[in-house]
Amino acid sequence: MRALAVTATTFTIGLLLALLLGVLAGIVIGSVPIVDRALSPLIDFIRSMPPPAIVPAIGLIVGSGLGSSIVIVVIAVMWPILLNTVVGVRSIPQVRRDTARTLALSPDARLLKVTIPSLAPYVMSGLRIAVSMTLIVTLFTDILGSGQGLGRLLQEMQHFFRADAVWGLLVFIGALGYLINLAFDLIQRIVFRRWPETLRPDA
Repeated sequence: MRALAVTATTFTIGLLLALLLGVLAGIVIGSVPIVDRALSPLIDFIRSMPPPAIVPAIGLIVGSGLGSSIVIVVIAVMWPILLNTVVGVRSIPQVRRDTARTLALSPDARLLKVTIPSLAPYVMSGLRIAVSMTLIVTLFTDILGSGQGLGRLLQEMQHFFRADAVWGLLVFIGALGYLINLAFDLIQRIVFRRWPETLRPDA
């Protein structure tokens, strides 16, 4: 149970921080052309790398432990959210911007009434990719020694040639991933249940 608790903690905190940082950075990059031009080459380079390939390099910098595992997860999985947010900012129809300007909405009101509703489908699309990536990266950090979750337990059972435990853990991890995706689908349906048709991800 301790291994499951560690994996769940790393997964949840890492995903939430990746969501927060990805959305904030995406809004800034998508809204400020000079920042976009300056960071685009770096972002394109990092996003082209498979997340598991980034994990060892980050682990050498941040060390081991729960906090380090969370940092690794955030850095590795925030990119789909960030990139989809950037695309969403660029895709906001000009008529919505003009309407907000005509109504003399404050910056806060524009963010809450125009930007966030327009970005939600893009963020949810990036989050769907990040959810699957987060579980993979979380397990990978354990295997490489940065955490004490299910990945480390799986490695230990393999080391002691406990084939029954290894297969049991693999089935459990697969079921866990399936349940996480079901939960995400439910959350997405709830979020967009009363969303305007034109702003839904399947519109």
